Amino acid sequence: MSSINHYGTDKSPALNNPGAARVQIRRLNDLAWDCQFVDPAQVPRLAGRAEKMASEFDDWLGLGWALINLAFHQIRFGSLDDAQGLFERAQHCFSKQVDRRGSWLVMDGFALILLRQGDPASARPMLQAVLDAPEAERDPLDWVLTLNTLATSCTELNDTDAALRHFYRALEIAERIGSMPRIAQVSMNLGYVHLMLGSHVESLRLLTQAVEIARSVNLPFIMPIAVANLALYHITQGQHATAYELVSPLLGHTEWVETGDLAFFGVIAAQTFAMRGDRIAALRYLHDAGKKAQVAEDKACQTHCLWVESLLARQHGQTGEALALMEQALVLAETVPDRHYLIETLKSLADLYECQGEPTLALHTLKRHFAAREEMMCLATTVHVQSLAIQHEISRARMERDFAVARQAEAEQAAHDLERLNRFLNHKIMEVESLRDQLHELVVRDPLTNLYNRRHLQDELCSALQLAARQHFSLCVVLFDLDHFKVINDTRGHAFGDAVLVAFAELLQSSVRGSDFACRYGGEEFCLVMYDIDTSTAVMRAAEMLGHWCERRITYKGVDVVGLSFSAGVAEYPVDGTEPDRLLSRADAALYRAKQRGRSRIDSAER
Repeated sequence: MSSINHYGTDKSPALNNPGAARVQIRRLNDLAWDCQFVDPAQVPRLAGRAEKMASEFDDWLGLGWALINLAFHQIRFGSLDDAQGLFERAQHCFSKQVDRRGSWLVMDGFALILLRQGDPASARPMLQAVLDAPEAERDPLDWVLTLNTLATSCTELNDTDAALRHFYRALEIAERIGSMPRIAQVSMNLGYVHLMLGSHVESLRLLTQAVEIARSVNLPFIMPIAVANLALYHITQGQHATAYELVSPLLGHTEWVETGDLAFFGVIAAQTFAMRGDRIAALRYLHDAGKKAQVAEDKACQTHCLWVESLLARQHGQTGEALALMEQALVLAETVPDRHYLIETLKSLADLYECQGEPTLALHTLKRHFAAREEMMCLATTVHVQSLAIQHEISRARMERDFAVARQAEAEQAAHDLERLNRFLNHKIMEVESLRDQLHELVVRDPLTNLYNRRHLQDELCSALQLAARQHFSLCVVLFDLDHFKVINDTRGHAFGDAVLVAFAELLQSSVRGSDFACRYGGEEFCLVMYDIDTSTAVMRAAEMLGHWCERRITYKGVDVVGLSFSAGVAEYPVDGTEPDRLLSRADAALYRAKQRGRSRIDSAER
């Protein structure tokens, strides 16, 4: 059997006994596997030597494992095409001499390549198939690898619920077996996801844990990216000095770190220097990070680079250039799942528009910023509750499973107990899934008024229009705006304003039919979708509601207000539009016309 010798004249030990040789090959492969996250520089030497020996002694299993080690190293530090070829050769080896664990790891490798190639949708079902492998055919660390990769693919597909579930499960396994490198890696990834979702308390706990582990056990592969993630957390909190103190000791000490991770570390370093006013150092690190982000095709990092470059341009008095760079950053930010970048880019862009004398664009962009920020705040609350629920259930299941394992040594009946507890665990997982569905309801509800929010409207309006098209009935969209609401807030206080919003929401809920649905559109704006109704009837219904609203007395802490009003705009499907955005736009135009004509009235879309 021929072998690809990557490593020059390194000779195999003089072992004439095939059995002893296989023991040595397995030892080399085990060491190489352990070095993947602790000392990646040693992997090519150890695995290359195992490959050479396995080829000499016709050891198909040893050769397959050597190729797996080399393939995973290539994914991180070499060529994805070379890694693909190595995995295919390993797969061939395991078909010659069956090794189910090795075969499952090859599938992990193929899925990881798809993920690195930007195809998480194809990687996900492959990884889910690996999760169905019999427990006896896998090592506990293998499950951590699979779950961590699957969680990452779910994150890129914006399936936050599944991502959190898989990450926490991976972390629980890593902690149970005491694998510090894996605990650090999963904590770092999970902490970053929480940071991007605005769940700052859990993010800080996880990222701090990752950095402390990486420092204590010397993990050069994980340390720079873990520090960069923690520094990003402190940057989001305005703690730039702390971020610099984290990053500065690693400057110039980032060997054996992947290109994409180096790009992220570099742009964080550039931002810390920019905040300290060190333009030269910031530009040096930014230039290098930008090149690496392009090579890694990391859009989130490219967005961050443009943001920092815009910051530097603005500090240098080049406001026009800063604006152009931030507009480029926004285009990229809208394509990445990391909501943090969109929120920060919109905020900075609004400020730049104002500096350039573009108040209309500044106001529009600022509204988008607040809408995105409000959505993240709602999502952060949901994620926090969900994370606590998942951790609680996993912790409880882990305790009961450990108890079952302890009892197994005491009596033959322990096997039956373990089976029972596994069923209990599955039941609890189903309860967690049910909880996730309940939490989804919280995501689409406005916490103040308990009406559906704008996110729900975007989903449900599409479905409503499809139903109207199939069953051939008309449908009306009504947008409401409470008149002079800012005056109420300014004179009576925001608490009274909230009471007004709640009262109007109650009016909407009491006025709609079972088939209609109402939502809070944003601020003091509300939306009502009415099924099987034409414009004239919808206007009449809205006028009745206006009469009730004008007569309604709002009481809050001894203060009474009566005689409030609203303006409304009505658009009808299909005569005013067949697409959600078109209908909402026509209704909004009618609402604007109603306000221009003196408020306290309902106008319909012009035809």
